[in-house]
Amino acid sequence: MADDKGTGPGNDGRPRPKGGATGGERASDLARRALAKNRADSWDTYRPKPKVEPYASRSGSTSVERARQSFNPAWLLVPAAGLLLGGLGIANINENADLEAPAVNAPMQAAPVTQTAAAAALTSAKAMAGCKISFSKTTIEKPVGRLGNLEPAAGMQFVVVNTTARNTGAVPCLATGADQRGYTGPTTYTTGDVTAGSQLDRGRRITRSIGVDKAVEGAYVFQIPTGRTISSVKLRSHGSETWTTVKAG
Repeated sequence: MADDKGTGPGNDGRPRPKGGATGGERASDLARRALAKNRADSWDTYRPKPKVEPYASRSGSTSVERARQSFNPAWLLVPAAGLLLGGLGIANINENADLEAPAVNAPMQAAPVTQTAAAAALTSAKAMAGCKISFSKTTIEKPVGRLGNLEPAAGMQFVVVNTTARNTGAVPCLATGADQRGYTGPTTYTTGDVTAGSQLDRGRRITRSIGVDKAVEGAYVFQIPTGRTISSVKLRSHGSETWTTVKAG
């Protein structure tokens, strides 16, 4: 028979657990404990975590707080000072705008001499007016098919004209082969051939200026068609309209 404290054997003859709890009571108690533990674990999993300030320093200050701590109000004075100095400089320039620049003694340059076309023509005319060449002892040689190392053009031949040119004017004068004419007819002529004249001996070429009261013995060369002859020559100084006419002997 069981005692009142429930320490004796039960109805089935098995000993009862200490404290008097049955098997059903123990299972219910374990279930409640398990449910309580699951709730506690769920709360630990889903409960909000404390917010961590980004870029926080070890001392707990944020980047904004560090910027505020490192900001120095004196820095604002630097651009302000620059603006003040710039304004003073501009004011000083405006104030001295009416001052005259110091004079600089620069060397004076001679004005360029400009000669008009009319003046140049007048100078040239005066030079030609003072240039006078007289020709004497003029002879016309027979045509040749070669002069020195030079051959004439196809169907042409050379004619050499010897003369003495004297400057009777007041200024030095030129009387080159290009100024002379060799006539093969009443109105047909050819000018002196300067290239062919270079084949003459050095002393016979009339290419340089003739001084005042100087005389030069030389020759001119003409290139004329084969079968023709020079009937006359007209000689002059450079630029002159006064001709000396010499007919073939």
